[in-house]
Amino acid sequence: MEKLKSFLTTIDRKKIKDLYQQKQSLQTINHNLDSQIAKLEQEQSQLDTYKLQKEKIKSYLEHISNQQQELENELLHYKQIYTDLSAKIPASDYERLVVIEQSAKLLEQNSLYIQNLVNDYKSSQIQVLQLKEEEKIVNKLYQIFSKDLLLLILEDSLPTL
Repeated sequence: MEKLKSFLTTIDRKKIKDLYQQKQSLQTINHNLDSQIAKLEQEQSQLDTYKLQKEKIKSYLEHISNQQQELENELLHYKQIYTDLSAKIPASDYERLVVIEQSAKLLEQNSLYIQNLVNDYKSSQIQVLQLKEEEKIVNKLYQIFSKDLLLLILEDSLPTL
């Protein structure tokens, strides 16, 4: 026991307490550093994702730019064809073509107008037929009514036999 007492008295408790507090402090710092590292890793992952998206967008923009250039070239090609064809057609032929085009539009409008008139005529004919049928029915009803009325008048007027 004596040895144990002497051993216990030789222990510097204050130093142990300080070392323990240092250990706690270091663990806290370590934990904070770990959370910062995790946060930085997450931000790095987002940065990598953004870089990948940036590359995709850049590639897409290049593709669109290429398409735009192709379309502009195609437009220039068609403009050149139009210019060549316009130069080949004399002015009088061009004027004739314009007149023919206007005449074609006028003919199309007139054909639509005639088609509408024909449809109106057909519907009017159907309506006339329906009215004639109704007139026949009304005439028959009138005849029946007038006969019944005449019979009633005759019954009242003639003496009963």
